[in-house]
Amino acid sequence: MSTQHIRVAVTAPILISFLLSGCGLMENLLGTSEPRRIDSIEPQSNTSFDSGASGLGQNIRSDDGEVQISLPSSWRQIDGLHRNAEIQAARESNDLYTLVLAEDKANLDKFTLENNATTYRRLLIAGLDQFVEETPTEANSVNNNNAVQYVIEGVYEGVPITYLHSTVATQRAYYQIISWTDSDRFEDNRDEFEQIAESFREN
Repeated sequence: MSTQHIRVAVTAPILISFLLSGCGLMENLLGTSEPRRIDSIEPQSNTSFDSGASGLGQNIRSDDGEVQISLPSSWRQIDGLHRNAEIQAARESNDLYTLVLAEDKANLDKFTLENNATTYRRLLIAGLDQFVEETPTEANSVNNNNAVQYVIEGVYEGVPITYLHSTVATQRAYYQIISWTDSDRFEDNRDEFEQIAESFREN
């Protein structure tokens, strides 16, 4: 499948839904009520870029500066993936996407990390046109925070897509770090997705 074709297939739902209702692909899949933001600042208004660490070219921080991820220099900030995302980024020329969602841990105190990770994955899977498979990775932490990480395969709008989905627990919040591309490209970019997830930090 050509880059042109997959690019249109993956981004068309984002652009159409963004123009019509201000929501994007991941908002269609995950909805807007769960997870909820932990603050009231609109995303993407003041995202800052710094020199990166760990071989990644830049750090991208959330509007409030409370969380950040490191990305290769070929990536850039975007919007339209999910209105409640703390961070949204892409390398659009290769159809690679990443976002970070947050939910105040106080809202979820009665649930374990594993419970919340399962709920978040179910939300994502329920939005797919076809669910293929989910496979746990060996990762059980992200930057010294407890985490649950899965590879999720499915089909959306006729396009096979594979996600690296990480649920991370800190003292303050639960976070989802979701990176995805078309399934044919996933393995070639998996290391990059894993590095992005591992770079996540709460400031």
